[in-house]
Amino acid sequence: MFASMPKVLSQSGIDFTVQTLEMTDTHILIRVRSTEMIPGRHHASAVFPAIAGEGLTLSDNHGALAPTVQSSSASVLFLGLVDFSYSLDAGLDLTSPLTLSSANAQVTFQI
Repeated sequence: MFASMPKVLSQSGIDFTVQTLEMTDTHILIRVRSTEMIPGRHHASAVFPAIAGEGLTLSDNHGALAPTVQSSSASVLFLGLVDFSYSLDAGLDLTSPLTLSSANAQVTFQI
């Protein structure tokens, strides 16, 4: 397994930070942190990270796209942490800048 703290090159939309990136032979796990919260779905007093509701796609500079395979978010002490996983089967060039994007957020980073 490979782990990295990526360097952010540009960002727009929902405020979130790419904290770490881990790779296995088949998947990439990207952990992000967001302080931008929205109301919870099930309880009026609950909140969750705005970025957790986004369908972030991972792409490289050559046009390869990987949709989110799985996402999960933490609560209580770790509220704001969200993990997104992507399959390496999409053929992403991991040496090029990578972009996480949705209709409301975009961040480009380099491993």
